[in-house]
Amino acid sequence: QINNCSNDAIPGGGQVVALKKLGSATIAPAHATIEILDHIRGAKSGTVPVSVMLDGEFGLTNVVLGVPVHLGFNGMISVEEIALSENEKIALSAAADAIRKRLGLT
Repeated sequence: QINNCSNDAIPGGGQVVALKKLGSATIAPAHATIEILDHIRGAKSGTVPVSVMLDGEFGLTNVVLGVPVHLGFNGMISVEEIALSENEKIALSAAADAIRKRLGLT
């Protein structure tokens, strides 16, 4: 079920663009921005997925990845290290490696 959701999410932006018949998808980024601002200003609590530089969280360092984060008025409070299955850990590490490679950091 998780794999199906992941596979559906990957082409999701392109599907929105195709349906709207416009050159870009703006609703999802606008919604994400509002959600982040609500967390920063204290209107919402809990975690929100944002891209941050990891410093040992999930066993990764010196790479920016989207992870669940607690935000506050001064920005990031902490990364929420949720429990990951072994396959999820491997996938997250592979994503980190791919980002480092793309940026020429490997």
